[in-house]
Amino acid sequence: MILTISGYPLDAPLHCDVTADTIHGTGYILTQTQADCIVRTWVTAPRALSPTGLADVQRTALYLESGLFVTALSLDGEITLSTWEAVSGSDGADLYSTTNMPFDFAVEIAT
Repeated sequence: MILTISGYPLDAPLHCDVTADTIHGTGYILTQTQADCIVRTWVTAPRALSPTGLADVQRTALYLESGLFVTALSLDGEITLSTWEAVSGSDGADLYSTTNMPFDFAVEIAT
């Protein structure tokens, strides 16, 4: 099945191919590669401009080999740090749950 992941600040929805056995509670299980794609798309999503023309939104992320993504959002000088920890796996075979995503994205089965 195909999941559609959408929401601000993504330009367009992302699509992830998952199997039916990847349901995890009220969410879905994603591979490290799929999670990385979501994080990288969030980092490079469009940024709003301040009245001076300088970007007032900055995003960055870091992946740690222990299976942890760390994201940082700077919005008008306020910094928010979030983490997305693997629910299982290791050494690049980490699995991530959409319920733990550090973003307020809608996750739906594509029709």
